[in-house]
Amino acid sequence: MPEGSSLSDYNKILRLTYQNIVEFMAVHCAADLMIPDFLADGTAGTDELASRARVNRDALERLMRVLARAGLCEESNGRFALTPAGRALRSGVEGSMRGWVMFVGSQMYIRAWERLSYSIRTGKAAFEESHGMPFFEYLSRHQQAQSVFDAAMTAGSEAEARAIVAAYDFSAFNTIVDIGGGHATVLARILKANPTLQGAVFEQEQVLAGARADLTEQGLLDRCVLIAGNFFDSVPDGYDAYLLKYIVHDWNDDKAGQILRTCRRAMSESSKLLLVENVNSANASDLSIISDLEMLVLLGGKERSKDEFARLLRHAGFELQRVVPTACPLSLIEAVPV
Repeated sequence: MPEGSSLSDYNKILRLTYQNIVEFMAVHCAADLMIPDFLADGTAGTDELASRARVNRDALERLMRVLARAGLCEESNGRFALTPAGRALRSGVEGSMRGWVMFVGSQMYIRAWERLSYSIRTGKAAFEESHGMPFFEYLSRHQQAQSVFDAAMTAGSEAEARAIVAAYDFSAFNTIVDIGGGHATVLARILKANPTLQGAVFEQEQVLAGARADLTEQGLLDRCVLIAGNFFDSVPDGYDAYLLKYIVHDWNDDKAGQILRTCRRAMSESSKLLLVENVNSANASDLSIISDLEMLVLLGGKERSKDEFARLLRHAGFELQRVVPTACPLSLIEAVPV
């Protein structure tokens, strides 16, 4: 133990720099090898599980011990079973977080964090420094990376969508467009809860195929149009509500203001702007604080406080009306044109 450090300090540093990274890499490995899928039907011993996954039996046993320590599985009499958190790592199930784990463990993500000191020195995105191009340009040029990111954004979106619909009344609108709506997970939940509402997804061309597939599977494609475009240039005109989830925090104030002004030009005086974001405060969640740094590293963006949102909106031609908290860390920021 280093001289001058207490045992609690020593243990805390070990946990932050060693235990946390080893546990995460074990979780990523389990998701990559689809270990939770092989445990989906119940319990399995190490021999049986190694045979199903086609991996080394002794190595797998070491991995399973770490997963049990992390609370993703339980061991009893030499047999392993998933905990509720572990079941969230299965593929192809509602609420699966496997896509998120695969993104955070991907080389494109990790390489950006390896250059964190660049972001801290310059205030610029480390991703662009490490990959030679901005984040979204990289995705557009690398189909596999785009797929990994899309899966990450879909992971957890169903739970967030339920929280959004429970917190905000969309029934006053006849039409709604989800700007940068990905695979339309949130919009689909809103449409299901409001049977007379008509929707649109505005996204990049390479993302719309996934939105089309998901909306078709849910029987909602007849109530939703798919529109390709770039929100820095234009967005669809004349919708009652303009929804932007996890969009504004991706960008610095200049770029975020440009997006908001584009929306303002497309909106009527009676339209409403609905931003779904983390809202920083003195009581900000751990996830919001971590996400704030992540936005810098990946995109040069940031999380914002209510006052910062109000100022950003005012400069783009909006007035912030209210901030509606939800059961998840996100809040819905309602604004109107002025």
